[in-house]
Amino acid sequence: MYPYGLAKNPFPSAATPGNEDIMLLGGERHKKAKSLAVACVEDIENKIQQEDGATQFRLVTVTQDVGSGKTHLALHLRNCRELSDKAMVSFTDLSQLLPRTIINFYNAMMKGFSKHHFDQLRQAILNDLQERAARDDGKDCRKVFGYSLWDRLKGNSLETKKRLILDNRFSHNKKALEKVFSKSFTEAEISMIQSIVGIDAGFNPPEVENLNEMLFNLGALAKINRRFLDRVTVFEIDECDSDRSSMDLLKAMINLHLPSTVLLVVLTPAAYEDIRNCNSSLYDRLEKANYRIDLAGSNALEEISEIILEYITFGRKQKPIDASEQADIRKKVKILYEEFPEFRNIRSMINVMYHTIERASRNSSRTIDEHTLDQTITSIYPGLKLRENFMSVPISEFIKIAEESMNIEEIKSRVAMAIKALLNCASDNGRVTKDALLRKNGRRIEVEFDDFVGRKTSLEFSIVNGNSESVGISAIQQQDDNQLESSMKPGILSPDVNQERASMQVQVNRHVLVDLLYFGNKYSNNQVGNDEVHRALALGESLNLY
Repeated sequence: MYPYGLAKNPFPSAATPGNEDIMLLGGERHKKAKSLAVACVEDIENKIQQEDGATQFRLVTVTQDVGSGKTHLALHLRNCRELSDKAMVSFTDLSQLLPRTIINFYNAMMKGFSKHHFDQLRQAILNDLQERAARDDGKDCRKVFGYSLWDRLKGNSLETKKRLILDNRFSHNKKALEKVFSKSFTEAEISMIQSIVGIDAGFNPPEVENLNEMLFNLGALAKINRRFLDRVTVFEIDECDSDRSSMDLLKAMINLHLPSTVLLVVLTPAAYEDIRNCNSSLYDRLEKANYRIDLAGSNALEEISEIILEYITFGRKQKPIDASEQADIRKKVKILYEEFPEFRNIRSMINVMYHTIERASRNSSRTIDEHTLDQTITSIYPGLKLRENFMSVPISEFIKIAEESMNIEEIKSRVAMAIKALLNCASDNGRVTKDALLRKNGRRIEVEFDDFVGRKTSLEFSIVNGNSESVGISAIQQQDDNQLESSMKPGILSPDVNQERASMQVQVNRHVLVDLLYFGNKYSNNQVGNDEVHRALALGESLNLY
């Protein structure tokens, strides 16, 4: 049983998404990028219809850092509904292509189309031949199907013969097909048609020996695709870099202007800069791309949160979880994002969520709680620690305290008690503290602390007979920098001439706030170990309490 009523884990378990994973595209930035890619294909279609030109070519670049969802976007475009009747899309991952020879590059690009696309193209070609064979002058077309007088006498139809070819139970007549298309297609194009119609176990494109033959065949396929399916051809090249063979091929494809084609190049900013340094000619062409899609901002907190929620909604068959659960997930994603630089990209966050959902299922948890997150991160990232905390705060406790700190009214007294606990701990361990000075003069401690939603809160309390007594509290949103610098320096006594109101002022950032509350809880429950005493003393020193 998975949490949130999920039938199975909706998050992908691999770095590169599978066929089912790519059906979902979340996040506003990725959706805008998809709209641009679709608009590019529609632009070519409109130009071809208006000018009756089959040489329309567009160059698109998609850039951003590793883990920003570039590959997911490219794979999604290959199978998305918006392009299903407009384009035939090939996806090639250069990171898996070794060595990068012309032949390997060519075969990878041809195999980058889905089998479904070639099945559609094969049937479209045979449908065209069948229509022409049915006419009085369709003798040569009928020969393609091996349709004879004997078939007519037996009552066999052209549809039956076509079906036998589609079912791979009968081979077409290659010589007849060449004769039929010899007037309207080049030799390279006819060779490509022969390969498509003759598909059995899989598509085997015509062989090539050099770059020119490769480009001719790519152009042939684009022309055939346009002629029989009325679609644009899209070649997506992922993980582009400064490899010399790759750069030469990209430049040649751009220069040739393959007909009715979109060339979509996916690369990181670092790879883009390498190309700039290694091949200024190719760099200049990439700079002049018709569409330049930058996924900057795709790793922003809000974007990642939306993608996480969309995965869960997708797993629930488009039924969103309720508002309180959404808010809870957003809070946990925010804490992970802000406290761990390792999780500040969508790929890493999805990986965490995949393992967290699996562990929640094993724990029979209805939601993702702090304990489950702690177990997950500890198991899959064993060396990961909170870097800015003095105390060894478990991740589950950090998340719990961070969420509790958003309730100011609940936290105020706990902050005062925690500072008192630090002073007592220091006294118990022989440290000279300012506690006696504060009690003697009846002075107060003023604390200004940050929470996890960007607020600052001021808290003033006095220490009377060993007890913390809250005497004044105010919540502030912003403070003048000069005022803050002059009046809120940690551990500095106020120059207030009224000695009865003089106070020691302490500033606490959100990480120290968690340390304080964590230590305060342990101290009040007599659970402070020897190692934690040393950490607590260091925490007190950082606040200039002694």
